[in-house]
Amino acid sequence: MKLYTKTGDKGTTSLYGSSRIAKDDIRVWAYGTVDELIATLGIVYAHLPQNDERRSIIQTLQKDCFMIGAELASDEKGLQLLGEKASNLHVEELESLIDKFQECASKFTEFTYPGHNILSVNIHLARVTCRRAERYVVGLGGYDIVLKYLNRLSDLLYIMAEAEK
Repeated sequence: MKLYTKTGDKGTTSLYGSSRIAKDDIRVWAYGTVDELIATLGIVYAHLPQNDERRSIIQTLQKDCFMIGAELASDEKGLQLLGEKASNLHVEELESLIDKFQECASKFTEFTYPGHNILSVNIHLARVTCRRAERYVVGLGGYDIVLKYLNRLSDLLYIMAEAEK
């Protein structure tokens, strides 16, 4: 089996479920940006020491984002076939992590500029990528839990970056 199918050569792509849409459709921008977020979280992961507990957190976030990307890349038929979708439980897990990292971060009274160290900068890069994904998902409408998740994830990434100072 070859990697290339040539089915996208005319500017369309398949959703999970089999319908086709234009590659510049806002849905593609949304799940494509979530894909960028997964890669950016990979940069964060790569900069963490081997024995750092945050590595497993980052891997869980990547897995969750992959799940969200699949949800966004599915048509109605595909949504019915998905095994797992974003839920309030995922959002609550993020809130617990935010609380945990907020205890480690110094009290913040204003937003800070990224640049304290390479890890902090890359966490902030993941945060802004997450915010961009969130904006595209708003444009899609109807993804309330995904929006909550992305909103909390960007908060978590902010506080993780702050804790890194």
